Amino acid sequence: MSALEEVREICEKFGISDINLVKPSIGEATRVLLRRLPWKVLVHSLEDEEHLGHLYQLAAEKGVPCEVYPLVNYRACGIIKSLADT
Repeated sequence: MSALEEVREICEKFGISDINLVKPSIGEATRVLLRRLPWKVLVHSLEDEEHLGHLYQLAAEKGVPCEVYPLVNYRACGIIKSLADT
């Protein structure tokens, strides 16, 4: 599965019509939590403190759920809340 196919699959699974609301990678997920209106963070594990510890902390501080998802190409993926959902 390519990275783009994975992002499209995430869009389909969560009913997201705008692919730009799905931000794959640790760096992008971090930016979603710091600068955007996050909806949720998908992670490959809730026990990867070495790579994802800061995401767990930021998500907890902002009240954003971290959800385990079978990511293939990434360790994390941030999902931005659609303005239509606010």
